[in-house]
Amino acid sequence: MFGINDFSQFGQIVEGYTNYAFGKEEELSEKRMEICRKCPLYDENTDRCSSKKCYNKKTGELSTVPDKGFICGCNCYMTKKSRVKNAKCVLNNW
Repeated sequence: MFGINDFSQFGQIVEGYTNYAFGKEEELSEKRMEICRKCPLYDENTDRCSSKKCYNKKTGELSTVPDKGFICGCNCYMTKKSRVKNAKCVLNNW
């Protein structure tokens, strides 16, 4: 329903929202968000790693169609995901 593949992802979502609500992991989040804001997958209007965008790190190409060598955005709210210590960027930027 929400693209959640397993319970660990659900747990990370809950942790991210909880940390956001209580102002936890703010320093970690700011460091990560600095990277996200420069990323071609980031959509500042929605605060999401856009699932409508796919990026090829090797060539620097951006596409709206998934293809070999492209990684599509995870669709997460990044101000929340960035507050989870063991969360990973889909492009391995953090």
